[in-house]
Amino acid sequence: MRLDRSRLRYAVMSVAATAGLIVAVVSSRVFPYHSSNHDEGVYLQHADMLLNGKLRIQTGELTESVRPWFFVADGGAVYPKYTPVTGALFALGEALYSYRAALVVIAVVNVLLVYAVATEVFDRRVGVVASLALLLSPLFVVQSSLFLSYAPTTALNLGFALAYLRAWRRRDVRYAAVAGVCAGIAFFSRQYTAVVFAVPFVVHAAYVVLSERKRETVALYSTTAALGLIFVGVALAYNEVMTGDPLVFPYLEFAANDGVGFGERAILGYSRDYTPELALEANAHVVYRFIVDWGPGGVVGAALAGVGVLRVARRRSTEGILLVGVAVSVIVGNVLFWGNLNILADISDPADGLIYLYGTHYHFDLLLPASVLGGAGLVTVYETAGGFDRRTGIAVVLGLALVFAGVGAANTADKIDENLDVTESYETAYEPFEEREYEGVVFLPTPYGDWLNHPFQYLRNDADLNGTTVYALDRGDENFEVVDAYPDRDLYRYAYRGDWAPTGGSVVEPVVERLRIVEGSAVRLTTTVPVPDGVTSVVATVRGDEDTTYTTVDAEGGNATVEWWVNETSVALDGAGAVDVDESGEAVLELGVTQRYDSFRYRQALSYEVYGDGVRVLTPPYTERCYSFRRCGGEAAVVDGGVTTEAVATAPEEAP
Repeated sequence: MRLDRSRLRYAVMSVAATAGLIVAVVSSRVFPYHSSNHDEGVYLQHADMLLNGKLRIQTGELTESVRPWFFVADGGAVYPKYTPVTGALFALGEALYSYRAALVVIAVVNVLLVYAVATEVFDRRVGVVASLALLLSPLFVVQSSLFLSYAPTTALNLGFALAYLRAWRRRDVRYAAVAGVCAGIAFFSRQYTAVVFAVPFVVHAAYVVLSERKRETVALYSTTAALGLIFVGVALAYNEVMTGDPLVFPYLEFAANDGVGFGERAILGYSRDYTPELALEANAHVVYRFIVDWGPGGVVGAALAGVGVLRVARRRSTEGILLVGVAVSVIVGNVLFWGNLNILADISDPADGLIYLYGTHYHFDLLLPASVLGGAGLVTVYETAGGFDRRTGIAVVLGLALVFAGVGAANTADKIDENLDVTESYETAYEPFEEREYEGVVFLPTPYGDWLNHPFQYLRNDADLNGTTVYALDRGDENFEVVDAYPDRDLYRYAYRGDWAPTGGSVVEPVVERLRIVEGSAVRLTTTVPVPDGVTSVVATVRGDEDTTYTTVDAEGGNATVEWWVNETSVALDGAGAVDVDESGEAVLELGVTQRYDSFRYRQALSYEVYGDGVRVLTPPYTERCYSFRRCGGEAAVVDGGVTTEAVATAPEEAP
C-alpha cells in the first residue's frame, strides 16, 4: 500500500511538473505578445502599479492620451476596473523571478489541488487520473498561459474546497480557517465567481449546523465564515478607497450596467437586452462548446464524467454530491451573467468571438467537477470490466484512456495552432519594437478607440509614466499636450498599413518614424510623392475647417512636388490660395493620382496649433496612400518610403 501511494504521489508530481512546463512553453512561445483578449494588459499594468506601491496612475492633464484599456478615469488619475488580487499574484511572480513564472506556479498549484480534492472525494487513483484529465483540457492549457484572473481565482476556489472538505471530515478548525481565507480572497478577486462556486458548500454548512446543533460544528463553520467575511470587508474597504462607495466595485464604476442579472446590460456604448431566453440560449452554446471543444477529453471526457456522476449517485457520498453541486452551480449561475453572450459574438458562428481562441473562461471552475468526475468514471469502468476479467479491464481502460488523451491532446493542439496564427500577425506588427528600444515618446494609432493597450497591450507604460519609452495615443493636435509634458524627449509615431485584424489572420506592415516640432510665424511644407510612369500631373487639395482649395501639380521624373503653408489663421496651397483653420486641429493635404486603369491618392494629416505669436506643427504629417475612400483614415500608412516632407519656419507673407 505504501509503495502504491508513493507511486501515485510521484505520478501526480510528474503531471504537475508537466503542466508547469507546458504552460511555460505556451505562455512564452504561443503568447509572447499576449493574446487578443486585451484584459491581459490590464492585469499586468495593475501588477506593475502594485510593485511600485500605487493603486492609481497619476495622469494629470494627459488622462485621455495615456488612459489604458479598462481603466477608470478619476480626475487626474486612472485605476483598473479589476480588483488587485490577480495583479498582486503576478507582481509576486515578477518580484521573485518573472511574470510568467507566476503563471507556471498557478498552473502547478491547480493540478495539485485538483488531485487533492479528487482524493478527498474518491481516492488517490481518481486523483491522479483527474490531474491528467485537467492537463488534457484545452481550456486549462490556454487560460493558464494567459495573464487573466480565471486560473488564479480557481486556485483560490480549489483551496477553499479542499480545506472545507478536510475541515468537515476531520472536524479540524485549522482547515476551517484556511477555507475561510481562500473563500474570502477568491471573493476579493472575482466576486460572482467565488459566490457561485461556494453555493453548494454554504448550503451544506447550513444543513450540518442545523441538523447537528453542536457547539463544535458551529465553531467550525463560524471560523470559516468569520475569516471569509474579513476579506469581504477588505474588498468593500478597497471599494471605498477607489470608488468612494463600499458597495460599488470598480467594474461597476467603469460600467454601471455591466453586472449580473437580466435586462439592459451595457458597457462602452455596447448594450443588449439580456433576456432569460437569450441567456439560456447563449449558455447552452457555451456549455456545449465546453463539452465538445474545451473540457477534459472532449465528448469522451464528458461521457466518462457522466459515469462518474452515476458513481456518486450510487455511493451517495456527501463529498461527491458537493462536487456535482459545483457543476450545477457554475452552469446555472453563469446564466445570469451576460459575459457568456459576449464571448460568443455571433452565436451561430463557432469560429467567432473570444470563445473560439480562448475558451469558455467564465466556466473555468467547471474544470474541477469535469476532471474529477471524468477520472472517477475511468476508474469505475476499470473496476467494472476488471470484475469480470482483469486483463479485459486493463485493455478496456487503456483503450478508453488513449481515446480520452487523444481527443484532449488533439483539441489542445488545434487551439494552439489557431493562436499561433494570431501570434504570427503580432510578430510582424511589433517587429519595430523588437529591433530597438525607443527612448522617448511613441504615439500609437487608435483602431479600437481612444485606449492604450487596446489593441497594443504589449506596449505598456510603467506606473510612473516615465519609463524609457512612454506610449501615448495619436490624437492629432492634442498630441501637443503630451509633447509639452515631455519637452526633453524624442518623438516617434507608430503606424501600419493593412487591416488590424490579427484574429482573422491579417498581417500589417508597420513603421516607426521620427517626429519633430517646427514652430514659427508660419511653417512652409514641401511634400514630394512618387507617381507611376506616364502620369504627368496630379491634383493637390488642402482642406481647412470648412473649405478646400486645389490646384494641378506637374509630375516630373516620376515625382510630384507641392508646397503648402500653415499659419495661425489659415492653410495655404501654392497656386491655389488659402482656407481658414481653427487655432488647433489637423490640416489635410491630398494628392490625387489618376491613371487609365488605376487611381489612388496620397493623404497627409498635419497636426498643428497656434503657439505664442505663430504656429507649431508635428512633422512629418501622418501620410497614407489610399486606393479607396473607406480605407483612408488610419490603416493605409505609407511604410515603404518614397514620400518626403520638409518643414521649415518662415514668414507669413511668403505664403500665397
